[in-house]
Amino acid sequence: MPKKQKRYCPKCKKNIEQKVSREKTSGNRGKLGKGRRKLAKIKKGYGGFPYPKIEKGNRYGSKNTKKVALKYECPVCKKKTISKRGFRAKKFEME
Repeated sequence: MPKKQKRYCPKCKKNIEQKVSREKTSGNRGKLGKGRRKLAKIKKGYGGFPYPKIEKGNRYGSKNTKKVALKYECPVCKKKTISKRGFRAKKFEME
């Protein structure tokens, strides 16, 4: 993946070469959400729900790649935008 890409900036309303970086996906956002509390309660001592159990065979098991989200920064207005849809990759490098 190149370190700079030409793309549209919604704030400047122009096509400008923007700096590309990888968005960090790790880190806990805290125990704020109701959904996160509910998920913790469900996962406590129960089978593979809501994530699949790791079993033998290629039909079963967890995913072996992580989704990569990209962050773009405009050099003019310093506006940062994150790509809405990530993509799966085993290895991700910036040139």
